[in-house]
Amino acid sequence: MVPFGGTDWLALTQEPTLEPEMPICDPHHHFWDFRTERIPYQRYLLHELSADIHSGHNVRSTVFIEARAMYRADGPEEMRPVGEVEFVQGLAAASASGLYGPGRAAAAIVGHANLNLGQGVAPVLEALRAAVDDPAAVPNGRMHDAIGSCLVYAIYHSPLAFIRTLLEAGADPRVPADHGFPPLIAALVCGRSEPGATRRTDVDEIIRVLLASGADPNQRGINDYTALHMAVAERNALAVDLLLDGGADPDIRTRIDDCETPAEMARSAGLTDIAALLEPTWSDAVDHSGKHGIDARSSFWCPACQRM
Repeated sequence: MVPFGGTDWLALTQEPTLEPEMPICDPHHHFWDFRTERIPYQRYLLHELSADIHSGHNVRSTVFIEARAMYRADGPEEMRPVGEVEFVQGLAAASASGLYGPGRAAAAIVGHANLNLGQGVAPVLEALRAAVDDPAAVPNGRMHDAIGSCLVYAIYHSPLAFIRTLLEAGADPRVPADHGFPPLIAALVCGRSEPGATRRTDVDEIIRVLLASGADPNQRGINDYTALHMAVAERNALAVDLLLDGGADPDIRTRIDDCETPAEMARSAGLTDIAALLEPTWSDAVDHSGKHGIDARSSFWCPACQRM
């Protein structure tokens, strides 16, 4: 019998460490002390985390996820979650001393703010920024690789109101994306229905907000796509129209794979309605024999395809 409130149950199953040299970021854990809920153990702080992450694996960093721990006891209701981030930031500073091992705990912190407040959430966000002693990290500083930029993370997971708040706070809508998904392209793929992901129904509105905030419609991403290529790939005719109105260049070719313009992608996929939106420029690049000619607007030699 394992007593409730202890951690002896963890020793009941021992497993060998697989690939112990592989560097790992633990993307989800919590901290708490004196929890009121009846859980198997009432304390999980640096000592406990250190014992877990240094038990054979090469955990280099962790991401703390909010757990309603150490909220402020008084003050405005919406500001009370700031206490949790203040608490975790202190633990992160202690971890950075190295006394608890080489892994850096809470290298990134996911806190809580009530987005139903609308514009009223701004003071809470400012307090959260101050709590982590790194205001520059929000909204444009380098975040942990497990999270990416604040803006792109919000596009994937947050309400439209919060995306607007980040942009109003100075988030860069042209932020570079080493993973291939700058803001506009990230928004476009959120319209998919996939297992484990909730399909966004406000993709077109996000595109409008990003373009109005200065997003570059010709910024390239995955597959060397521009946002216009991705809109064609996602079969989103309204997005194509919005991007064209926002200055997207329909004559840009990808420089890898099929080296296509968005119009050529649309025609190859049989998307006649989308191709029609792009037809004025596409038809200029086709001669009467059906072969591609040279358009002054799209004269680009693709070394991979060996053609214009």
